[in-house]
Amino acid sequence: MFTFMRMKANILDVERPASEGHGLPRGSPGAPAGRGAGSLLLCGGAVGGEGLAALRGSFFEGQFVDSRNSVCPIPWHSGPHTNWTAPRDELPPQEVSDPMNDRPRWSRLFVEGIVIVVSILAAFGIDAAWDARQERVRRAKLIEALQLDLRTTQERLASSRARGDSLTARAAAFLQAIESQEPLPIDSLGYLAGGAFRGFTFSPALSSYEAAVATGDLGLVQTSSLLDAITDFRQSQGFFEEHVRINNDIYYVGSSWELRRAVGSQGVIEGNAWPVPAALRVSDDEYREWMRRPEVYAGVENATTAHRNMIFGLRGMDRAVSRALREIDAMR
Repeated sequence: MFTFMRMKANILDVERPASEGHGLPRGSPGAPAGRGAGSLLLCGGAVGGEGLAALRGSFFEGQFVDSRNSVCPIPWHSGPHTNWTAPRDELPPQEVSDPMNDRPRWSRLFVEGIVIVVSILAAFGIDAAWDARQERVRRAKLIEALQLDLRTTQERLASSRARGDSLTARAAAFLQAIESQEPLPIDSLGYLAGGAFRGFTFSPALSSYEAAVATGDLGLVQTSSLLDAITDFRQSQGFFEEHVRINNDIYYVGSSWELRRAVGSQGVIEGNAWPVPAALRVSDDEYREWMRRPEVYAGVENATTAHRNMIFGLRGMDRAVSRALREIDAMR
């Protein structure tokens, strides 16, 4: 509408000299009448000021239709008395938005957006499902490995406890023999005394547990009850290892060492249980006299106490392993 009003205003007020016309000299046919004449050059010829009122033309698509139904393109002029707009074919194309025609396009964009969102969510869901499956596989393998290690540990505990119980019982019987009025054969007394001069060890099988702690996979199976059982096991293990060191000190630098140094060899204490030099051998009477010395009783009692504390640690570990196995079995 704005362009049409500008065009109409230019038509009704065109005053151009001959030098601003279409290149025709003033007064020639088809040339403008000059300033103030109010003439207009159309495709059908010049129209004077008197004929302007009779024009019934209209503007459409950059063309002008005069009263003779002659259609001609509107020329592009840029003069002091004109302000015409360029023809449509000289203007850049412009898209006209039609709301009715835009509905399918917006619907398509909406569907494409939904597809993209669903695809992203599906990808995340697949990744989460895969991670969950991998976690379940790792958890099952860890449970199986922990079960195997705990049962192996339980078997080793039983073996160490049996060894410790045997040595402690022998040493206790030797102490009773010292107080008894019934003499025992020297080889029997030596066997019993050997319980105080021997030791036993224990090594748990916890490689899977330690690996799970290092990698952080222990959280896959860790519960409060399992954590309590493992904590108790570690405490009992520490108690056991502490008294293993004490027993070693007793044997190498403590009371057991003093007894062995007094007779020259542990073989003599164990009733000539293995070959000893002839100069170190003692008779049955000499052995019974030796075994009744206070330092012998104190040395054997000292070693026996260390053994009993070691057994106490083994029992604590065994109880903790049994609890841990119950927790692991419940997870399968």
